[in-house]
Amino acid sequence: MNTLMDAMLLQTTPLVKMWMYWMAFIFMLALVFVKNHAQAQRTLLALIGTVFGGYIIWTMTENIHLLGIVHLFIWLPLAVYLWISTLSKTARNHDGKADIDQYYTIKYKAFFCWVCLLFGTILASLVFDLRDIMLVMTGQK
Repeated sequence: MNTLMDAMLLQTTPLVKMWMYWMAFIFMLALVFVKNHAQAQRTLLALIGTVFGGYIIWTMTENIHLLGIVHLFIWLPLAVYLWISTLSKTARNHDGKADIDQYYTIKYKAFFCWVCLLFGTILASLVFDLRDIMLVMTGQK
């Protein structure tokens, strides 16, 4: 695992390192909401799966630019789930009705803000990942 971390630190720019710290921060914020929100629980599972999947890709390829493959398989479904469960206008409670009262609580506003940041972070990361994968496939990385 140290060689993967070393490669990530040596083969990335300071800007990419800042992005990686941001992603880690946003994903770890799930701990704040994990008790009451399935979205946070699934985010933490996705993070754990990403770490293990990234390590497997690294041991097979030793190319940090291919770690995004794991993001495509784990984060893309997570983004779809976040959209359907929280961000879309069709997000409903168990009765199939919108639970309007919850939207006005400070706790829910903090949770919703975190989901928005997480969703945007995932989408931006997937764009970068697709770019890296294409560069590897064309021999540029």
